[in-house]
Amino acid sequence: MDIISLVLTIFGLGISGAAYWKADDAKKAVQKVLKKHNADEDLKRLRYLIITMEAAKEAVTPWIASMPHDRRTGRDQQDDLAKLGETIDCLRTKAPLDLEDAVQRRIKKSATVLDNELNLITNPTDNQDHWKAALSEIQLMIRRLEQLERSIRDAQIST
Repeated sequence: MDIISLVLTIFGLGISGAAYWKADDAKKAVQKVLKKHNADEDLKRLRYLIITMEAAKEAVTPWIASMPHDRRTGRDQQDDLAKLGETIDCLRTKAPLDLEDAVQRRIKKSATVLDNELNLITNPTDNQDHWKAALSEIQLMIRRLEQLERSIRDAQIST
């Protein structure tokens, strides 16, 4: 009877070890799926941010002092200011969550710069072209966000 009990105990320990090993594999698989899902969600947020920045670029461009006045035909400056405000809000609230700290800080800095330019456009204190300064910041961020999007996609492909 002792030999049968010993064999059953060893068999039970073997099954427990195999179950633990399988559970660990399942846990790793779930983590991998969650990581992929989070990366996909970050890409969606990043794409939305880029689209919003592109729309802001289109809204700001006609109001630059060096642009011909016919580019403003049919445009409402208040709508374009609202689009710029929406972009600032988007930069502050819709940025991807899993980004490096330096990238997060740059996005927040861009929101601050654009907010400052928006305030100077609506309440001018000097003769500078703040529309142009806003456009420069938008163009810079679009390029950086597109590079970030490309690097995230490349990382997904390589894994």
